Amino acid sequence: MNISQSAFRNLQRFIRFQLEREIALQAWGDAGEFLRMMDTDRVLQRALALLEDSRSSEELLSLATDPARSDWRPVLIPADAPDGDGTTMDEEGDPSS
Repeated sequence: MNISQSAFRNLQRFIRFQLEREIALQAWGDAGEFLRMMDTDRVLQRALALLEDSRSSEELLSLATDPARSDWRPVLIPADAPDGDGTTMDEEGDPSS
């Protein structure tokens, strides 16, 4: 089987990631796995940053709903895709026809 260098590097990173996660889980349980994986958990890192930047629950909710602080981008699914319904999104991420 021939595999490209870039595919090999991606597989190597994935396997290393999974092995490190499993070793931490086996050696230190759920807490160890969590500590090993938390740096790569984008959702957790965003939540921690929002908590750090807010002084109240109201400010936290305001920051969490601020589009300028989000890294989410809409994904367009073509109408002819198996799960596509033909819905598209405008630049703000709202459905349009």
